[in-house]
Amino acid sequence: MNIDTICAIGTPPGRGAIACVRVSGPDVKEIIRKITGRSLKPRYASLCTIRDPETGEKLDEAICIFYEAPGSYTGEDMLEIFCHGGYIVPNIVLKAVVKSGARPALPGEFTKRAFINGKMDLVQAEAVEAIISAKDEYTVKATFKAMEGNLSLKLKELREEILAISAELNVELDYPEEIEIDSSHLEDRLKKLLEKIKNLLTKSRMSLRFSTGVNMVIVGKPNVGKSSLLNKFLDEERVIVTDEPGTTRDVVSEWLEIDNTLVKIADTAGIRDTFDKVEGIGVQKSLEALKKADLILFVIDASTPLDENDHRILREIKNLEKEHLVVINKIDIVEKVNPKEIVDDLGTNAHVVTISALKGEGIEELKYHVSKALKRLLERKPDALLFNARQMNALEKCGEAVEEAVKSLKMGYPNDVVALELGRAARSIDQLLGLDYTEDLIDRIFSTFCVGK
Repeated sequence: MNIDTICAIGTPPGRGAIACVRVSGPDVKEIIRKITGRSLKPRYASLCTIRDPETGEKLDEAICIFYEAPGSYTGEDMLEIFCHGGYIVPNIVLKAVVKSGARPALPGEFTKRAFINGKMDLVQAEAVEAIISAKDEYTVKATFKAMEGNLSLKLKELREEILAISAELNVELDYPEEIEIDSSHLEDRLKKLLEKIKNLLTKSRMSLRFSTGVNMVIVGKPNVGKSSLLNKFLDEERVIVTDEPGTTRDVVSEWLEIDNTLVKIADTAGIRDTFDKVEGIGVQKSLEALKKADLILFVIDASTPLDENDHRILREIKNLEKEHLVVINKIDIVEKVNPKEIVDDLGTNAHVVTISALKGEGIEELKYHVSKALKRLLERKPDALLFNARQMNALEKCGEAVEEAVKSLKMGYPNDVVALELGRAARSIDQLLGLDYTEDLIDRIFSTFCVGK
C-alpha cells in the first residue's frame, strides 16, 4: 500500500454550517504546520487560522483535531478540520491541504487504511458502508453491532473451532501410532459446527431481506376494497377503483416509509375460484405474493358474510404463520361479518380492525396497528448477522466444506481428506474476515464507499 498522505471532504456538498476535511498519512504533522503555523496537541480541539501554504493568505477559522498514530481511525497520523460549510470554503481548505503535500483520497480509502493497518477486520469495515447506506433505523442498529465487532466475534469463534479440529487431525496424521481420534466424537463436533453455520446463514438471509424493506401485502377476495386501502396508505389514487370485481389483475406495489421503516406495500388481485384464465393467473400471483410477505393485511367485505374464499385465505395465512392483521372494510354499509368466525379459523386472537376505506374511517387506527406489527416483526430480526452477498457467499462455502468433511467421515475416508475439507472451510472464513484476501477483492469492496470514509 502507498504510504502517501490522503485528504478528502468528509461531509456532503452544499449549504451547511460546518464541513469536515479529513487528512491521513505520514505528512500530517508537516501539513498542520504549513496551513496553521503551529503544532497541535493530540486529541484536543484547537481553534486555528487556516492559511494558504504558499501565500500565507487567511482562508478560514476552523476547529482542528489531530490524532496521533496508532490511536486514530486509520491507524496513521490523522487531522480533521471542521471549517465553515457551503460549496466554496471546504474546497478552498482542501486545496490548501493538497498544496501542502497531500493527494485527494479515493472512495473508501480512509477505511481501507484502517483495515490494512489492523484497526478493524473486513466485516467491520463493510459495516461502515452498510450503516451509511441503511434505509431504516433497525438496520443501522443491527449493523452498528457488526461494526463494534459482535459479528466478527461469532465468526472468529467458528474459525477457532475449525482450526482446533484441524489441529487435532494433523497431530493424528503426524503421530498415527500414538494418537487416534474417536470418529463418532469427531462427527458429532463437525455436525454441531455445521449446525451453527447453517443457523447463522438462515437468520442472516431473513435479516438481509428486511434490510431492503419489509414486504406488506394486501390480500382478499375481489371487490373488498384492497385497492382503496392501498390508495389511502399512499395518499394518492395510485390504483384504479371500480365496483366491478376483478379490476386488479396483477400485483401493484409502491414504496413508503412507516415509522422510519421502509415498506413495500402491494395490492393484489382478488383471490377466488375462477374459470377465467387471465384472472386465474392473477390469483396465482396473489398467492405467491402472500407466501413472500412479511406482513399481511387480509381485507374482508363487512357487507357480505364470510364465504369459502375468505376461509381459504384465512387457512393460507394460518399455515404461513406470518405477522398479519384482519381488516374488515365497508363498515359504512352494513356489518354482516362475525369476527368470531375469523378467530376460530385462525385459531388466534389476532387483531381485527374495522374500517371504511371509502370514507377514511378507521384508517389511522389501522396505521397504528400496522406500526405496532412492524415493530414486533423487526424486533424479532436477529442482530450481529451477515449483511451482504459477499459475506453470505463466503460462509456458504465454509458450510459446504464442513458438510463435505462430515460426508467424508461417514463414507470412511481417511482423516487427511477430512482435514483437507476443514482447511477449505478455514480459508473461506478467513476471506470473510479479511485474514486472507487479494488486492482485487479489497479494491472492489472499498470502491463502493463514499469519498472521505
